[in-house]
Amino acid sequence: MPPEILVLIFGILFGIGGSILLGQRMQYRHKERLQERADPAAMTELTEAVRDLQEEVRSLQSSSTGFEERLDFTERLLAKPKPAESD
Repeated sequence: MPPEILVLIFGILFGIGGSILLGQRMQYRHKERLQERADPAAMTELTEAVRDLQEEVRSLQSSSTGFEERLDFTERLLAKPKPAESD
């Protein structure tokens, strides 16, 4: 194989590898900057909001269960045949 082709192949491989490493470094630095900017008070507020939403979902689930039980009961009552009325 001619040396020019080998130089070209190795140049391409090193260029691709260097680009990947540069991209990884940029991504790591971006994550570091985001963590530095994170406001602890905002994180606490967000955590509390998520907990409140979880509690509300639990409450809705329990009320939904009660509603389903009442609906099933009503459906059973309506499904029963009515006694024949005497004329």
